[in-house]
Amino acid sequence: MSQYVIESSRLGLRLLQCSDVGVDYVSWLNDDDSNQYLESRFQRHTQDSVRVFVGDTLASENQHLYGIFAKETGLHIGNIKLGPINIRYSSAGIGLMIGKPYWRKGYATESIGLICEYAFQSVGLEKISAGCYEENLGSKRAFEKVGFSVEGFQKSQVISQGVRTGVWMLGLCRSDFGS
Repeated sequence: MSQYVIESSRLGLRLLQCSDVGVDYVSWLNDDDSNQYLESRFQRHTQDSVRVFVGDTLASENQHLYGIFAKETGLHIGNIKLGPINIRYSSAGIGLMIGKPYWRKGYATESIGLICEYAFQSVGLEKISAGCYEENLGSKRAFEKVGFSVEGFQKSQVISQGVRTGVWMLGLCRSDFGS
């Protein structure tokens, strides 16, 4: 039996554990390139602080943080979070982080597709939302490849590298997934 909750031929996703927090993961969170579009970029991270975050997420009933693992090597290459899950509306947001050494290999698109399939089929969600910074076109394309549509644009919403920038709001309904 697989250790993964969700998997493809290349990737396995499972709930991230405190024991998965290693030097590489923490270095991604502290790297200016890797974290430039993450809200976590505003603080310095340590293994202890990240373990607290992972522990808090594990204890949450409406947020699930999955580690993304390369099945061939078993290496932790990123995370994808489903939540907060709104039971009343059968909806949730997703957020994604891929470690810089693993960029441009299609892992983001593949992970998004896996978590959406799981969210729609196993969790029973009807709608998934995501957002990305205006200039983060790689992330926007990854969501669109899975079937997400741009549902809005928030002009001058955040500050990125000292400049005000917008945020793309994307969404995917169960009825549109895989069509």
